[in-house]
Order: sequence, then structure tokens, then C-alpha cells
Amino acid sequence: MPAPRLPHVPARLPWPDTTGPDPSQAALDALWSKTRAVRVYPGELGEHGPLARAPAVELRGPDVAELARLLAFEAPPERFRVPSLGQCALELRGRLFRVGLLGLDAEGALRVSGWGSDVTLREPAAVFAWIAEKGGPSLAEARQQGAR
Repeated sequence: MPAPRLPHVPARLPWPDTTGPDPSQAALDALWSKTRAVRVYPGELGEHGPLARAPAVELRGPDVAELARLLAFEAPPERFRVPSLGQCALELRGRLFRVGLLGLDAEGALRVSGWGSDVTLREPAAVFAWIAEKGGPSLAEARQQGAR
């Protein structure tokens, strides 16, 4: 089943920067290779990190590998940005420091900090169901957060 088509935002937004590199699964896999833990925050991903003060859950070990598998996507045919991408923020942590920031939208968009475009997840409902099972925000909570 093809991924849902998300709204295209042609205007250059002050943040996030749309001049970054094109998204690729290989680039995301490189981030995952440095990741030892993932902090899952409810709500919006800001320019410098999650806006929520505390994570809902921290994932480690096999859970990190499973989340990486679930966040598979197709490279978009053209660059796009979802105007509000604030339903769930993921902070990828290395041994000592943050190695990446990801934002998830309830409609299936994934934003990786530093990339010039958002991407569409293959199975967004499965991602949110799995995150909710681990103690993070559910798809219903994410949609409610996005409606605010």
C-alpha cells in the first residue's frame, strides 16, 4: 500500500531549514549506528530539541533496533515540509551526547534535524502503536496534541 500523500509546503520556513541534504535511509541508518538510547517526548520538536521537559520513556537495547526498523520510509520525489510537526519528538542518544533529533507527525511524516525535507513513513500507525506500547504517546494522543 503506498504511503499517504502529505501536504506540500513550498514556502521557505525560517525553521526548519530546507537547504539541508536530501533524506536517505542510509543517512538515517548511520544515525542509528551511533544510537544507544532513544528518549521519547510527547509534543513538539523545536529547533534545538524537544519542547517537553521530560521524556515519556527512554528506550534501550533491542527496543532501539526495533524502532529503527519501524521508522522505514520512502525518499520523497520532491522536498516538502509539514507545517506543524509536533506530536512526538525522539532524541537519539549516543554514549555521552545527543546524536540526532527526530520529529513524528500523526499523519505519517518524519523530520530528521538537519535534513532538507521531511519524509513519509511506510507504517505510521504501527510506529505509534509500538511507541504507545512502550509507554510513549499513542496515535490518538498525538492527533489530539496536533489539533491544539
